Formats: sequence, structure tokens, C-alpha cells
Amino acid sequence: MKSKFLQYIIPIVYTTLVSCNDKAPTESNENQNTDTTVFVDKDLENKIFLDPRKEQKTIYFPDSVTDVNYLQNIKILEEELDSLLKIKKGLEANLIYEDYSQKLIENLTSYNFSRSDILDNYINYNPAEIPEEWKEKINSLKSLGIELIYEGEGYYSFQFKHNYFYTLFKGKVTSDLEEFLYNYSEDDKVVFQIDAGILVSWKDIRSRIIRWENFIINNPESRYNTTAKEVYAFYLSSYLLGMENTRTYEVSTKEIYPEVKIDFLEYIKQNPNTFGTEITKDFLDFFAYAAKNYSGEAFNEQIQNHVKGILQESLNSH
Repeated sequence: MKSKFLQYIIPIVYTTLVSCNDKAPTESNENQNTDTTVFVDKDLENKIFLDPRKEQKTIYFPDSVTDVNYLQNIKILEEELDSLLKIKKGLEANLIYEDYSQKLIENLTSYNFSRSDILDNYINYNPAEIPEEWKEKINSLKSLGIELIYEGEGYYSFQFKHNYFYTLFKGKVTSDLEEFLYNYSEDDKVVFQIDAGILVSWKDIRSRIIRWENFIINNPESRYNTTAKEVYAFYLSSYLLGMENTRTYEVSTKEIYPEVKIDFLEYIKQNPNTFGTEITKDFLDFFAYAAKNYSGEAFNEQIQNHVKGILQESLNSH
């Protein structure tokens, strides 16, 4: 079963699952989650980073559990969250987010596995032929903020609505985490890619790049900055290189597709002093150099490796 792009990056302190082969260096294990049932006073910020870590809690589901239990757990977790967030704010709310977002996603993941009857077979039906009981189930899940999403290659999965976590924690967590969750909610409004093909416009990718660059600049000391850089690098790499089924250039002719080059130049013109523009200019210069000095697969390898290298080097130094 495949997961929606970026969906499971949400409990960000635990793990990063962005679909990117080459990432900026990740934070050390010091940044793993603490037990959110323990709160401290003025030293909370230090506790998050320095205190000895407890083993990460997981939710145990007996083999006999039914899919109803997972949905009930989601409702219970939401009720607990509502109660906790009435009295916990700021850094304490951040810890609550890191704990409960993981638990919510664990339940939804388990629910997905329990509903293989729908998810594995939905692709085989025309819309008018979908079984009524499936339609009823899918509609009932909307009240929990859960949607049926097509993942590509015949796969569907149930996912939390794009702004689910942002709505839950808006106004409760610190400003950097709120901005972080807002960026994800904007990114997840539409599926970014399916089957190694980009589904959004180049302008949309630009908007994502700008959003994440602003986060990185505005929150240099944020606990979530390293992951923001990884997401940023993924979008910038996708913008410059495309994906397997949505290339930005033709290898045989060694030319950038006209509509893509127009967008590159528009991006540079509208954002003259940004890091993304700096990288885009570098890409265009190197592309012209490689086109003169390499051919065939060697040319393609040089382009791919250059972008990966410059992104990693530049993000490390900024």
C-alpha cells in the first residue's frame, strides 16, 4: 500500500519519508520525541533537546481488533487532544502534537490495512458501479476528516484531509510549528505526483519552493528546520529536473523544454534575491556548459549529479 506524498512526514520528529533520493543531512537522534505526559516549566526547551530519551510509545492492536476500533481510537485521541489543548500551549502543545499526530496516523495506517476490500479493488469499478456499502463507508469517514485518495498504479488509501493537523493545532503550538503545518496543509491540497509524474504546474512548484524557503529563513533555530530543508530540496530538485515521467529537458537534443525555461526565467525575474533563484541560475549556467561538453547519458548524469550536489552543499551552508 502506498502513502500519499508527504502525508506521513507529519509527525516530523520521528522520521522523514519524503520521496527524495538525496536529502540534506538529518538531525541526530537527539531530536526524537519525548514522553508528552511529562511537562516542565521554564526549562522545557532544554528538556526537548537534552534530556535522556524514553522509548518511543506505540499503540498495540490485538489481532482480533476490527476496523471499527481504529476509528474509535481516532475519535478518542481527538477528544483527548481537545481536552489537553485547552490547558497546554506553546512548547507543551508542540510535544502533544508530536505524540498525538503519530498515534492518529498509526491508527489510520492500520485502518487502511484492515480495509483492503475497498482499497485493493476500488480501481476495478466504474464510479457508477461502486458498491453502495463502500460509498456509505467513504462518506461516513468524511466526518472524521478522512478522504479516499488515489496514490497511482492502482492504489488507493484513506488519508487525513489536507488541513487536518493544521486545524487541530492552529493557535495552540509555537509559531514555527504552526507555519510548518500550514505549509503542509497547502502542499497537500492536491496530490503532487503519481507514477513518477508531476501533476501540478511549474508555477505551483514555485509557490511551494517560496513557502518553504521563507520558513527556513524565518525560523533558523526551529526544531523543524532540518526537515523543512529536506522538503524544500525535494521541491527544488523536482522543479529543476522534473521526474521520470515529467522531465524538464530532452536528453537527445540537450535542450530544456521551452515552457519550462520560460517558467525558470519568470521565477528568476520575480524572485531576484532568493536562494532558489540562485540555484536556478546556477542550473541554467551548468546546463549550457554540459550541453557543450557532454553527450548522451554522460550529459544526463552530469546534470543530475550537479543538481544533487549543489543542493546538498548549499543547504548545508545556509
